[in-house]
Amino acid sequence: MALLAAGVLMAGVACAASAQTVGDGFAAYEAGEHERAYDIFLPLAREGDATAQYAIGVIHHYGVIAPADPAQAAKWYERAVAAGQLDAMVELGVLYSQGAGVAQDPGRALELFTVAAENDVPISQYNLAYMLINGVGTEPDPVSGARWMQRSAEHGYDRAEFELGNLYLNGIGVAKDTVAALSWFERAAGSGIPEAAYNLGYVHLNGIGVKADPAAAAPWLTQAAEQGRVDAAALLGVMYHDGAGVRQDHAAAAHWCGLSARAGNPAGQSCMAILYSQGHGVPKDYVLSYMWGTLALPQLPEGKPRRTARLGLKLLEKWGMSDAEIERARAMARDWQPE
Repeated sequence: MALLAAGVLMAGVACAASAQTVGDGFAAYEAGEHERAYDIFLPLAREGDATAQYAIGVIHHYGVIAPADPAQAAKWYERAVAAGQLDAMVELGVLYSQGAGVAQDPGRALELFTVAAENDVPISQYNLAYMLINGVGTEPDPVSGARWMQRSAEHGYDRAEFELGNLYLNGIGVAKDTVAALSWFERAAGSGIPEAAYNLGYVHLNGIGVKADPAAAAPWLTQAAEQGRVDAAALLGVMYHDGAGVRQDHAAAAHWCGLSARAGNPAGQSCMAILYSQGHGVPKDYVLSYMWGTLALPQLPEGKPRRTARLGLKLLEKWGMSDAEIERARAMARDWQPE
């Protein structure tokens, strides 16, 4: 499950009409005039305005106009929290969970997240769910955690939508339900969460709780790959190479596997070893094939993937690579750096 989440300056803040100068501070902040915003917020914060105190805390917390100073942020958050400012509770809870600017205190973080969650702050509901499910600051309680994750997801918090999908997929705190998992993954993917798109593709491709359907997997893996998931790119490349769920296209296979391989993904590297050995989508080149296979081999899981990669290297040697070519490929692998 993903780490605890922190909010942003404008998230969930409602400024009263009478606090016009606080509104001016937010307007300046949104316009990128951060120093001016700070100058507006600071006197108000000193006078006891909880929203301004929260804003000053955020500016120190995230190093908006100077190096980040979590200790100073915590002081302002504490003052805002004493006045019941909910967004400050979320941020202060994150600091206590991390031990940033304050002594690490998961129990205090849990208290802060609970109050904000009970007041329907979605990000705090997500954080509370995370702590309950993982037993951070308390005994593990996946059932209660799943309930809070559900509430956060129903409020439209995208990370909660994704994590709730994982809970249903794995039966953690809820009954295992692949249909519900896919529904939440689809919502999260629609909100732009690449991990959700990857999960949708992976579930459909491998038939996890549903009938295997590579054609249904392809658009989700494409979305995830386009959003930077190199593991999705590797799967997609293999699908294009094999013509599984998509029209066979060796150039597309080389594109997606190459993108994944250059980022250091072993499945993508193994794919590129095959493509170079066959001359599919790229010129046939045993040296490059051997290089990619050498890079992939130690990272692949034990079992069939590693056995296949090892066999590929042995076959390249038998196909007539000279000792000099093998050593050149190994030297290239030693010098290789991910992009």
